[in-house]
Amino acid sequence: GRNRFNLEYLTDVIILDQEISRYETSFIDHTESLIRACININPEYERLYFMLADTLARKKDYEEAIEIASNIAAQNPVNDIKYFELALIAILSSRDDVASSALEKVKALRMTEYGYSSADKNIILDGGELRRLAQIYLDTNRFYDAIHSYQQVIAYLQENSPEAALI
Repeated sequence: GRNRFNLEYLTDVIILDQEISRYETSFIDHTESLIRACININPEYERLYFMLADTLARKKDYEEAIEIASNIAAQNPVNDIKYFELALIAILSSRDDVASSALEKVKALRMTEYGYSSADKNIILDGGELRRLAQIYLDTNRFYDAIHSYQQVIAYLQENSPEAALI
């Protein structure tokens, strides 16, 4: 009843549905329908579009997934997070060209925003982003890339949280 149009509550439900649909593919159509209904309720809530793109990529509707994620990123040309999300969708969609371009955009935006030089290490992702990247690589059976990303997570944690090295 009272949570029917609470977007925060519905977003939590979508996240749960997405996790279930990773293992129980019959949930994926329900997840897509729920996301599309939420978009009808609040079309300005951009996070829903990335959730829809992720769901479509998992349904192997790669073209629409990339189109949706690309459109949101293009509407926010200086938002590094939108380009990171696009990169994840592109990896799920086996579009390494789009993923590489999006990650380069993330790097360029963060170099400008934080004053990093091109000599700074790698793509400038934080531990959570590296973990998400590793999970996408696992989901797409790209185990070497997943291991590499997890190694970067460990290095990040050791550098930024020395007590994490003890775990």
